Formats: sequence, C-alpha cells, structure tokens
Amino acid sequence: MATASRHLVKMVALGLVTWVGLAGTSARADFFNFNPDGPFDPNGNGGLPTATISGFDQAPGNALAQGGNTAIANFLAGTGSTEFDLFYQATMIGYSGGTPPADPNLVGLNSTFQLTFSMKLHEVVTSVTLLPGGGAVATFATSTQGPTNFFRMYYNGAATTGAGGGGGNLSGLTFQDGIVILDGVPISTPSATSTFTVNGNGSGGAVIDVFDKNGTDNYPGQLSVTGNGSAVLDVRVDSFDSRFFVSTPPPILDLHFNTSLVVPFDTVDPSQKFRQKDLAVVGGPGNTTEATKGALVTPVIGNPNGAGGPDFQFQADANSTLISVVPEPTSMTLMGLGVAGVFGYGWRKRKQVA
Repeated sequence: MATASRHLVKMVALGLVTWVGLAGTSARADFFNFNPDGPFDPNGNGGLPTATISGFDQAPGNALAQGGNTAIANFLAGTGSTEFDLFYQATMIGYSGGTPPADPNLVGLNSTFQLTFSMKLHEVVTSVTLLPGGGAVATFATSTQGPTNFFRMYYNGAATTGAGGGGGNLSGLTFQDGIVILDGVPISTPSATSTFTVNGNGSGGAVIDVFDKNGTDNYPGQLSVTGNGSAVLDVRVDSFDSRFFVSTPPPILDLHFNTSLVVPFDTVDPSQKFRQKDLAVVGGPGNTTEATKGALVTPVIGNPNGAGGPDFQFQADANSTLISVVPEPTSMTLMGLGVAGVFGYGWRKRKQVA
C-alpha cells in the first residue's frame, strides 16, 4: 500500500459554463499510472494493461442533500442549523479525456467488472436570492468536516451496476461492492462556495416536471422542481491501493472533483438508497459484505422534490483530474452543489406576503 495527501476535482458543464480558478498556488494536471483491474483477471484472459491517465470519468449518478431543504428554511427564517449532509454515488465509465467504450485498457468495464465511487460531505447555506418571476439561486460552502465524511473508490469483479452504471442507480445498493482502492476525506475550505439555480416559470413559481424521466417512471406521481448547477470539491486522499494506483505520487496532490447537477432525472434513475461509510479498509482481502457496508440512508423528499420535505435529490455527473499543488493550499471558486429547496420555501414565503 502507499499513502499520500491529495485532493480530487471535476469539471463538466451541463447547460452552463463552469469556471474554476486556482489562486495563490502553482498547480498542474498530473498524469499517473492506473491499473484498472489491479491483480485480478475479470475477463478470464489475463489482466488489463496499466494506462497513463490524468483522471476518471464517472457516469451520471445520484446525489442527496440530506436535510438540505430544512437548512434552507432555517436560513430564510434566521434560526436553526443551516448545515446539511451531501451524499454522492456513481460508477466509472472511463478515463478523463478519453472515449471509455473504445479504450482497449477498459475492456470489460461495467460488464465483467466495475469501478465505483461513494462519498459524503458536510455543507452550509451561505445565501439565498429569490429571482424575479420565480425560481431562486442559492450558494453553499463546504462546512467543517466531520468524522463521518468520506470519499471512496471501489473495484468489484462482479459488475453489479450494469453497463454505464445505470443498473445500480435505482436501488443504490451496489456502489460499495468490491474492495476499497482509494480512501479520502472531503476538505473544508472557507473560501470555497457553490451555487444552484432553480428555474422560474415567469409567474412567481418554479418550473415543475416529472421527477424520474429516465425511461420507465419508477416514481409515479412524484414531481420535481427543475434546475441546474455545478460543483467543484476538494478531497484529501489519505490512502490508496498501489496494485491499482501504481505510480509514485508527488508529495502534494489535488484530485479535483467537479460535477454538474440537474433536476429532474433524465439520464439515470433516482436512487432509493444511499450509504454511510463502510467498515472496509483499503486493499482489504475480499469484497465488502452487507455486514461491513455502510448504513443505508433513505431519501425523504417532498412532492415536488425541492419544494417540500427535508431532503433534496438530484442527478450528478462527475469527472476528476489529478492536480499537483506546490506548496500552498488551493484556493478555488466552487460553482454548484445547491439545494432546490430554495424555491420551495422561498415561493411559499412570497405567497404568504402576497
């Protein structure tokens, strides 16, 4: 095993332009050697070759702002906690900057084996702006990290999520399958912020749509506000499995993790469950079991999603790039990771005044 201090980023634009600034530091994208199946042979004809890459491309997945709407309500009321937990889960579909299905280094990915990501971090509401004609914009920052925050990457030889990661999103139960190959913690950076915009309908309300628009509607009658945003998160990588991450890393690394956010769900199904951190260790001897996997979290959303209930759930599409940073910490602008509940409580507040 090898250990290192590092972070994780991603940058994908989904209907808006994301700008990330690294200030007060020298930073560059770093290439590293990654063995996608480690010491295993998921295809039965020999291990896959090590590739020199700069990051990972995740399939569209799920995020849950647990208590996010409550935090928005408390912010507007000027009382109570304005902090909440954010869960994220997705599968890997390729290397950053490449075309995953055509990459010979990833033969069998999401058919005979899979690589997945599971994360939890803490956020705080920093502002809410109600927009003319309806909708709202909210900003957030990463709050003081707690002992239950985590970021983990897994290898699983069974490929239980299916091609592109779509098969496992509805249940949400398979993102901690396999062995842990990377372990880290989301980093609290006071200057970091994020935004999310809820679309207004021009008449003082929000645009409402079906919650699950990906193929079959698995949530009949469930509606959602519409909106989008993006996020850039810092993750300190504490340990990794050198059978997969075969490069010797620089002394300080940032693995920058950018993600675009959108509601309603139009590419994957909304997950029915999320997980807390599991009990496995990096490079453990075997696959995680139900006894070692993290406790399940069930979303509690309103109808529409984002306009009631304590939680808000949205689709998240992430990409990651390894960044070398020397010597001072990273200062960056975060855009995204918002909570659509800004509309729910803001709109109701307007109606009471009217």
